[in-house]
Amino acid sequence: MAVLNDQDPQKNLLTLATKLVELQEQNRLTQTKINDLEKRSTLLIRERDQILLENSRTFAAKSK
Repeated sequence: MAVLNDQDPQKNLLTLATKLVELQEQNRLTQTKINDLEKRSTLLIRERDQILLENSRTFAAKSK
């Protein structure tokens, strides 16, 4: 980030506004990745639970 020691308040304001826009875009991209990973995680947990359930049923059927 540019140093805000400049005497011109307009330059300082422009620097801050530019940094804000960059951080907002970075945050948007991060949130998108988080949402995608949460969806993937939920899907994998469902698949794992389904496999565990099928495994339990198979084991129970064999033990009878």
